[in-house]
Amino acid sequence: MTDFTADAEALHCQPAETLRQERTSIKWAGCQSGVLPMFIAEMDFTIDERIREALIEQIERSDLGYSGDLSGLVGAFADFAADRWAWQPEREFFYGAPDVSFGVKAVLRHLLPEGARVALATPSYPSFFGYLTELGVECVEIPLAGSGETLHLDTDAIDRAFGASGADRVHAMVLSNPHNPHGIAHSAADLEALAASAARHGATIIADEIHAPLVHHGVTFTPFAPIAAAAGTTSVTVTSASKGWNIAGTKCALIYAPPATSPDSLREYLTVALSGSTSILGRTASQVAFADCRDWLDRAITQVSSNGRLLAELLAEHVPGARYTPPKTSYLAWIDLNDAGLGPNPALTLLEKADLIVSDGATFGANGHGCIRLNLGCSEEVLREAVARMARAAAPADPTDLPR
Repeated sequence: MTDFTADAEALHCQPAETLRQERTSIKWAGCQSGVLPMFIAEMDFTIDERIREALIEQIERSDLGYSGDLSGLVGAFADFAADRWAWQPEREFFYGAPDVSFGVKAVLRHLLPEGARVALATPSYPSFFGYLTELGVECVEIPLAGSGETLHLDTDAIDRAFGASGADRVHAMVLSNPHNPHGIAHSAADLEALAASAARHGATIIADEIHAPLVHHGVTFTPFAPIAAAAGTTSVTVTSASKGWNIAGTKCALIYAPPATSPDSLREYLTVALSGSTSILGRTASQVAFADCRDWLDRAITQVSSNGRLLAELLAEHVPGARYTPPKTSYLAWIDLNDAGLGPNPALTLLEKADLIVSDGATFGANGHGCIRLNLGCSEEVLREAVARMARAAAPADPTDLPR
């Protein structure tokens, strides 16, 4: 493994005004001058030069048709998984998808009947709620247990939900591993308990592992697939290079559905229904990322880890009512602002009073009210400005400014 140091060369971030003028992604498009976007999960870092060159070469060859053979990408991912997580997946059981959300929906659509009940460990990625509704299945929120550094999956509550009778039974769970938005790397013990419970009650686990490459230095990530195989759990994993290397727009994800944890009918369905759905540019970018750009990833992790620690210091000094634990994975910070003087909807207050766009915690489930999610994949200057705006919005009004 690489030896990571605090003085590793920082990745390049363009100034906020340049990003606002030049980027056309959701994060920056239409962002008015003076407004600071810190919401959607994409980083401000310039992509790895090797990815850029590979994409340019593909375009220069006019090789922009439907994506075919994924073996190069699968091999690069399998090598990455073996190196980083000591996991050696069976390479012949990977299938392509445009993105992780599409892949998760495809698996759920095939494996679950309409009206099935699906659990989420909340707070949870907001889009999960939307596409469970789209699929005609019922969402069951099971809040994380503990607080701060002790937050973890409530495996007892999940077991009760899987084992319930009649209309109360939960048939499946979409597992965010690592957890979005709290940035938790679930422990092997919790994942083993989850797998055993699902196997015992005949429940299905779909593991969304899109943030797995971004586990912070010194933190252990445990893939769910080998645990599911050992327990005899019906399970599928969906993953991507998109978050780790900031290439979500290239549209490429992998679905892992080996015989040990999934039915033959699912693999037949994925082979037919998703054939050619992966972007050929995404395939190229992802293969280069997993194979050749691990040093860039390590620098990104170092930078966002540093930003996470800095955020804790800045909040303690300038927004003392905030409750925040630096994440152990990814670049997303979950901040409880219920006692920070920002009202019942802090995200709206920050937009209206500070021109700061963050993700509204209420969209992450019932236990997200009064919280926000903030993006740490930015420059230190942008992070400092974001906290300064939060502090100004939370500051008590000057009595001399009150109406008379």
